[in-house]
Amino acid sequence: MSFTASDLSLAVDRWAYDGTAEADFVAPLHQFVYHLPGSSYDGELVEVSWQGRTYCSPLREHCALLLPRGQRWICKHKGKADLRLLICALENDTFQNVLGDRVGEFDLRPDLGPSAIAPGLLERFEAVCLRSEDFPRAYTDALTAVLVFEVFRAYATKPFPPDPSVNVGKSRLKLVLDYIEDALGQDMSLSELASLVGLSISHFSGFFKSSLGVAPYRYILQRRINRAQGMLRTSDLTVTAIATLVGFSSPSRFAQVFARETGTTPSAYRLQHQR
Repeated sequence: MSFTASDLSLAVDRWAYDGTAEADFVAPLHQFVYHLPGSSYDGELVEVSWQGRTYCSPLREHCALLLPRGQRWICKHKGKADLRLLICALENDTFQNVLGDRVGEFDLRPDLGPSAIAPGLLERFEAVCLRSEDFPRAYTDALTAVLVFEVFRAYATKPFPPDPSVNVGKSRLKLVLDYIEDALGQDMSLSELASLVGLSISHFSGFFKSSLGVAPYRYILQRRINRAQGMLRTSDLTVTAIATLVGFSSPSRFAQVFARETGTTPSAYRLQHQR
């Protein structure tokens, strides 16, 4: 099961063995590998080597491996294991695309041990891999931006520079809001919105939330539900047609979100207000 968003590739995989298992590969991209809940491990990590440096480390649930691109990973396990793994592969340019020019030149340090990234965030990515059709691009873009920031903060070899103040102005904010209104039926991404005002994804998300008090993904969701309510009150379009027109991937997903946001189903809302 896999998923790709912008410059981030994700996969949920299983690695099971009973006896001795070995791995030897060079990472073509930055690799972040996380042991998901439900992993079982009864054995020992006999040997791990990065670029000729060898040491031993125990493996446990919620452990993670950060392997920078171009580095060689050699390991030998002995025992019995059934590991559920979330594998994240990141392009080097992803950090600049998300965080902006202030990241400059940087390196990531290899690491093996308790995850520096919050388990809740990583388990959301597992849900995206398993049911990617249930999540709009703006949501997955927001998750990706948070993950990229957290990886950089935890594993970059130089301090993260302070975030400069961003003042986009009301006219350019209106440009973004008008674009959202026109594109509610489309699966728009944060990178599209950020490009309208010439900001990185992280700067745009911060500017948007400070301006409107709500994150971009949440604002888009609210506008979709609001437009759907108007259509249910004033048109004879089917619920399925309305779901498509306001950008939901399926009627069931639309009904689920509508009920969560309004406390009632689309059909019940229509019946109540048409009366």
